[in-house]
Amino acid sequence: MKLHYFILPLLLAVTACANSGADTRPIVDRPGPNYENDLAACQELAREKDYANGDTATSALVGAGLGALIGGVTGDWAGAGIGAGIGGASGLGAGAVETQNARSNIVKRCLIGRGYRVVD
Repeated sequence: MKLHYFILPLLLAVTACANSGADTRPIVDRPGPNYENDLAACQELAREKDYANGDTATSALVGAGLGALIGGVTGDWAGAGIGAGIGGASGLGAGAVETQNARSNIVKRCLIGRGYRVVD
């Protein structure tokens, strides 16, 4: 199996995890004196959303299944294996991006719940 088929999807997955989403610093209108403490508490809350969750696993499994199906169309088991690896890695990256977005939204909703007007 050729290793270079896995490099791009794995790089995408690693890049997606580099920015956790919990480190989001949304734009807030009139943050006030307690903003940094509230932001830190909201970011910590967002970190509770784990990357190893059902959504990420489902994305990886669906990606692997579709990749194997597409790779196996030729009847070549090596192609199916490569397709499964690429599809799984791509699905894992997509799941990581979804988790990152969810974490960012948790920070924003938490700040809104604490009375801040989040602009972005």
